[in-house]
Amino acid sequence: TQTFGVAGAIIERDGKFLLVQEAVGKVRGKWGLPGGKVDEGESLYAALCREVREETGLAVKEARYVGCRSEWASDGIKHVFAVVAEGDIVIPPDEILDARWFAPDEIRAMKEQFRRSWVFDALEEYVKTGLVSNVSCDFTK
Repeated sequence: TQTFGVAGAIIERDGKFLLVQEAVGKVRGKWGLPGGKVDEGESLYAALCREVREETGLAVKEARYVGCRSEWASDGIKHVFAVVAEGDIVIPPDEILDARWFAPDEIRAMKEQFRRSWVFDALEEYVKTGLVSNVSCDFTK
């Protein structure tokens, strides 16, 4: 099986970051960045725009690549973009339970509620530096 990676959006407004709460499977109730898998033949940017629209109803107006993360035995490299998006939040209830804006301190307090640890780490690093670096991951999982 070939994997094409994941495109994730760090969307910030007024010092708060948009997170989505998963509605399906083992990650139901967990929080993460809007984003998802890149389809075969799809560019990272096209996947980012599609996933943000599908999960939040927002339209990507600008996207700046800020870095990547990788996890062993996972669904590929996670490509992270800082995004400016427009529109009203409209979530698909079959995929997303909630979408909310969180301040950095609120995000730090909910570390255990994230879908994957890389999401928390990427957000934390982005808040501090404006970038996300590739970090070696836990190979025991």
